[in-house]
Amino acid sequence: MKLNACGQRLGKGNRLAWHYRRPAGPSSALCTGEPAEINFPAAEGAAPLQTETLSQAVFRCGRSIDCTSGVETLETYNDTGLNRHLHTGIETRDTSCQTFSIHPDQPNSAVGTCTWWKRCARQGWRADVEASVEVRAGESIWTIGATLKASDADGVVAEKP
Repeated sequence: MKLNACGQRLGKGNRLAWHYRRPAGPSSALCTGEPAEINFPAAEGAAPLQTETLSQAVFRCGRSIDCTSGVETLETYNDTGLNRHLHTGIETRDTSCQTFSIHPDQPNSAVGTCTWWKRCARQGWRADVEASVEVRAGESIWTIGATLKASDADGVVAEKP
């Protein structure tokens, strides 16, 4: 897997600098030290999306320690529930599971796995996407693996290991 990344190497003696920014507001306020009064118009926005909840959302988060190996694990599960958009009839559900584990005395034992499932469906059709990423720490390198699978009502449409 090729990772598109960017980076910068700094030579010896060079350092990064954080640029100082002036406080926001009219320049007259900066000169006088008086707070500027700014009147913004009322916010504009569309009406909230009208939905019907078909199944309730679920969130779980837990931490465990394996008393034999000493490995600590944090796991989260998030399910938005099944919701129907009333104006289109489309049903959506987003689910994710994230697991991170490490032995506190062995930094190179770190493993993180994240999996996401997305579903959209309406009368006569369905689209599902499953994406998973695993990152493993190593002494000199990190290993990253990812999979992606797209399905419809008839089965797998595309899959990338």
